[in-house]
Amino acid sequence: MEGDDRAWGWQLGVAYDINDNNRIGFNYRSEVELTLEGHAEGLSYDSANPNRHFSGSMDLTLPATAELSSLHQLSEKWAVHTSLNWTDWSSFDKLEANIPSLSSDP
Repeated sequence: MEGDDRAWGWQLGVAYDINDNNRIGFNYRSEVELTLEGHAEGLSYDSANPNRHFSGSMDLTLPATAELSSLHQLSEKWAVHTSLNWTDWSSFDKLEANIPSLSSDP
């Protein structure tokens, strides 16, 4: 399935310099809800004509993410960066296209 949509989300980030050698940061990105409009094609849709296009749509929620990170300067040339990431995969329920021409619903 290939499709397009435009949607809005937001992002918040902060960074704090503890001292000259250490800093921490936090970033959060909101989930973004998309309704992709486009087409599907391929052998799984029409084995006799894999280039045939089937118009359809798909609801897709990109999950929220957060990151907590730190940087420690070991020397003038070397530093260590660490990060802890979280993704709200529970908002990503399923990936299912709606293709009316292939539907068996009456």
